[in-house]
Amino acid sequence: MKKKVLIVMILSLVLVATLTAFVACNGSDTTRTARPDATQVYSISAVSSVMYLSAEHAGYEGGIASTSRPEGVTETTVTDVKTYLLMFEDMLTGGAPKITQTAVDPTIDTEYADYATKLTITVGGETYAMYYTEHAKNDADKVVDDDDEIETTLNGVIVYGTEKYTVSGEKEIDPQDSETEIVFTTKSIDNPTDYIIVEQEIERNEISYEYTIVENGREVSKKEVEYETDRNGRFKVEFEIEVNGVEKEVEVTAIDDNSFRVEYEQDGMQDLEMTVTKVAEEIGEGGIVISQAGFTFTYKNGYSEFVAI
Repeated sequence: MKKKVLIVMILSLVLVATLTAFVACNGSDTTRTARPDATQVYSISAVSSVMYLSAEHAGYEGGIASTSRPEGVTETTVTDVKTYLLMFEDMLTGGAPKITQTAVDPTIDTEYADYATKLTITVGGETYAMYYTEHAKNDADKVVDDDDEIETTLNGVIVYGTEKYTVSGEKEIDPQDSETEIVFTTKSIDNPTDYIIVEQEIERNEISYEYTIVENGREVSKKEVEYETDRNGRFKVEFEIEVNGVEKEVEVTAIDDNSFRVEYEQDGMQDLEMTVTKVAEEIGEGGIVISQAGFTFTYKNGYSEFVAI
């Protein structure tokens, strides 16, 4: 599997696996939301941002017979669906990331001795280290009354292999209204004009994540993730995307562990529906690849095509 695809899948795993930890089915059609720990939010924001910056996007691969596709299906459409299918697939099959929080040991992490806290995040066989210090904007580091608003700021660095990223953020907790807002910005040290802003909000038991993607100092897209659990315990995920002023919405629902129902909407275009089935890579004797991993897209008009990953 190509590195960029692997990175997107790892991103997907940490994003959705952490989200699933915040939602529990209560036996009805509604969901019960538990308040996530700030450490979990920092971890998901850090790793997912690094993955976006490191991978950019998994490019579209695989041939398409354009003459037989339904009207409105373009390579951009297929790329969008493929990317978010990878995210959804990992929600079903991946485990939650392992997060370890410790104080920074200046005798071991000498380069990062100025920071107070270290998060080690392991997911999909990859490990990330986040070193940071969180400061109180008011008396958030002291015992406060239940009605007091808590505000903190954060600064630090994320280390992923040989790559390094600076991080900064703000957290605001309003106990009276049961609201939490966290804004988390990740910048590449090598390319500081490319960065990700993650806004996470909990309000009235609803959790939302919004990603703002900035390239060369210019906002290029926004992605909002909403999710819920159906009565069978399967996940339905809705991605709201805005790219260059064009709004798109991708909704994915599991049929089973290997197939998905996808609805794709875009401004000025007819709504598209399709069924997508996962195809595993087949390895023959001597490690020879017989068939490539990917997805089979089947549209409402009956036409099918294979999209490699």
